[in-house]
Amino acid sequence: NTAYSNSENGIYLYYNSNNNTLTNNTVYKNKLGIYINFYNIRNTLISNTAYNNRVGINLELSYNNNIINNIANSNNVTGIYLYYNSNNNTLANNTANSNTQRGIYLSSSLYNKITNNTANNN
Repeated sequence: NTAYSNSENGIYLYYNSNNNTLTNNTVYKNKLGIYINFYNIRNTLISNTAYNNRVGINLELSYNNNIINNIANSNNVTGIYLYYNSNNNTLANNTANSNTQRGIYLSSSLYNKITNNTANNN
C-alpha cells in the first residue's frame, strides 16, 4: 500500500487496534507517516518505508509492539518516535537517517528494547 499527501496520517491505528501486521507499506508527505496511538498492543510493523513526513513512524501510548526492518529517512522532524508511555516495544534493524532533528527518539517511554538500528546524519 502507498499513503501520501494526507493532511494528517498516512496509516493510523487508533484505540485498541491490536494484533495487526503492517508490511511493505510506503508513506510519504503526510503529517505522520504511520501513527499507532492510544492503547494499541502487539502490532507488528515490518519492512515499511516512511519519508518526507513530519514524523515517519510514531507510537503514542502503545505497548508490546514490534518495529522491525523499517526505513524512516528524510522526515521533517523525527524518523521513529516513541512517546508518552509507549512501553515494552521492540525496535530492531531499522534505519532512520537524514531526518531534520532526530533519528530515533523516545520520550516518557520505558522498558523498550532497541537493537541493531542505524541512525545517521540527523
